[in-house]
Amino acid sequence: MPFEWRKLGRTGITLFEVRYWNDAFASLIGRGKEKAQVRFDPRNLSKIWVQVDDGRMIEARYRNLSHPEISLWESRRARKEWKEKHGGRIHEKALFDMVDAQRRLAEAARQKTKAARLGKERDARLSKAPKQRDPSREMFAIDTGNPDLPTYPIDEFHDPKRKN
Repeated sequence: MPFEWRKLGRTGITLFEVRYWNDAFASLIGRGKEKAQVRFDPRNLSKIWVQVDDGRMIEARYRNLSHPEISLWESRRARKEWKEKHGGRIHEKALFDMVDAQRRLAEAARQKTKAARLGKERDARLSKAPKQRDPSREMFAIDTGNPDLPTYPIDEFHDPKRKN
């Protein structure tokens, strides 16, 4: 896994503008080396592993556990977008808000693409030629007010089951 060197402070470790904490850090603050090796998974930045002086690896999670899992790519994209719009460094809440907005935008684009693709497939299946009119399948209104129209005899029969 890739790693970065970070200093362990009173509030934990900050990596890619996100703060991490583990209760084991409390006894390590102010002791040992200046910086610690911090390993991370670029696909999921929700937890990191900090190597302490004695060689142990301590797993740390977001300080704010309500944050969703994000990837390093999403984090970099959000920080770049923030810098272009506002300049300076992004704070943690804004980072996660921007990642959420990016995800919603990507999902909306996915839905539009899916709808367009399905519409195109549906149109391809339907015949482009105009449908031939079949008068035998159409229903016409009968004009009963015109006495010049031909009349047809009606067969009457008596059904014993039917009561009149």
